Amino acid sequence: MHEKDNQLLQKLVEQYSMMMDTAPIQMWFLSSLDTYGIVNQYHADFLGKQKQEIEFKRLEEFLPLEIADVCRLSNQEVFDSKKTIYSEEWIPDSDGKQCL
Repeated sequence: MHEKDNQLLQKLVEQYSMMMDTAPIQMWFLSSLDTYGIVNQYHADFLGKQKQEIEFKRLEEFLPLEIADVCRLSNQEVFDSKKTIYSEEWIPDSDGKQCL
């Protein structure tokens, strides 16, 4: 990738990140089945992490393995169907409480 392309990509990531941070809901992009791309601040806060601790990281790097596996299954369904799905996963929040 050329330097100009890298700069454009970085600018787009920054713009998406800024837009996502204004939405009062949890949002994230996946870069692959089990790897986060960018996340918004609401999602990072829910997990009790800094955005840079979870962005571009594999699920098991910041979630317990059994929870990462459940999330990976839902992600697989999205990747396979290429459609929006509705799923519920119980994930511990920043206080360790199980939340939907």
